[in-house]
Amino acid sequence: MIDVSNCRKKFIEYVKTFDMKEPAIMGKFHHSFRVMNYAYEIAKSLHLNEEDQKLASIIGLYHDIGRFTQWTEYGTYEDQKSIDHADLGVKLIQDQFITILSDNIEIQNIICKSIQNHSKLYMEEHMNEKEILFSKIIRDADKLDIMIEQNNKILTKNPTLNTHFISSILKHQLCQNQYMRNCDEDSILRQLAFLFDLNFLYTYRWLQNKKIIEKKLKLLETNFPQEKQISMIKETLLNYLQEKCKAVEQ
Repeated sequence: MIDVSNCRKKFIEYVKTFDMKEPAIMGKFHHSFRVMNYAYEIAKSLHLNEEDQKLASIIGLYHDIGRFTQWTEYGTYEDQKSIDHADLGVKLIQDQFITILSDNIEIQNIICKSIQNHSKLYMEEHMNEKEILFSKIIRDADKLDIMIEQNNKILTKNPTLNTHFISSILKHQLCQNQYMRNCDEDSILRQLAFLFDLNFLYTYRWLQNKKIIEKKLKLLETNFPQEKQISMIKETLLNYLQEKCKAVEQ
């Protein structure tokens, strides 16, 4: 059985070995607990049993365990400029936490596979049914928190639209990191494209009820008031969200 309380305790003890006064560290600390809650709520919405709800929770809590070392050693959260934080996280879990999280080999494999795949552009092939399920749960939970919490302002001076990202959204595709610029408008477009990689009604409904897509689009509309491409992606995104809510409900 999974001892969520002990897993939470060990996580906090580990993060306290880093500089908790550093905003980037504290940001990921709080992000981890929010994602833990979203993962639990998604699992509950799927009517998974209690142990699977606990499993989703601890995967959510530990999914970014590699971020703390990444920031401390490299001073960035950009994997391309440092190290793949998911790969690092799996190594840390295997070295330090795996028997704390579970003594069941199958559960251990699900934890590692889910964390390995949570941030990849696409999930790896040849996973079993439960590995796929929990990978999808953590991907939804992580993306949901990022969309809610990050880039709620455009502070870029003289912002410009990324045509690669606009094209991806119009094609219902995720945005590729190779075209990513370090600016708010790119981050917002990238987050909007997350919509095309979501899996569960809980996530779609959360976005719909809280009007998260509309709020992100409003930022773009304010900064690019005459830009027809914004109108095009708005129609694409809102129609897609509406269709997905209907399709998953049926």
